[in-house]
Amino acid sequence: MVGTIQEGMILRNEEATNIGGGQLLYSEVGSSESVSILKTLGRTVNLNGTTPIIINDERINDNTIITFTLKAAVGTVGNLPRITVPPSESSKSFTVEGDAGDQSLYNYFII
Repeated sequence: MVGTIQEGMILRNEEATNIGGGQLLYSEVGSSESVSILKTLGRTVNLNGTTPIIINDERINDNTIITFTLKAAVGTVGNLPRITVPPSESSKSFTVEGDAGDQSLYNYFII
């Protein structure tokens, strides 16, 4: 496929190989014809044990999805970081904290 993928386009699996950085391709459950593009933003955060870290981002709201993956283990790696998004449409931040002794570097992306 040549060109730009746009909202509302119908793609087949063999056509959806190159969608570009910062985009996530998905389809509705049970539909092989419905495809959408979500804009994503990836960054990193360095945990400081159980000390909460506030991350500000204008796209944060009650429906935000935030995913974390371990980039570099530092200290005592514990469970995945705990994420708290305040239940308010006006809040444009979330808080993340790890387990005691975990100072690892994590990648995260926001949908």
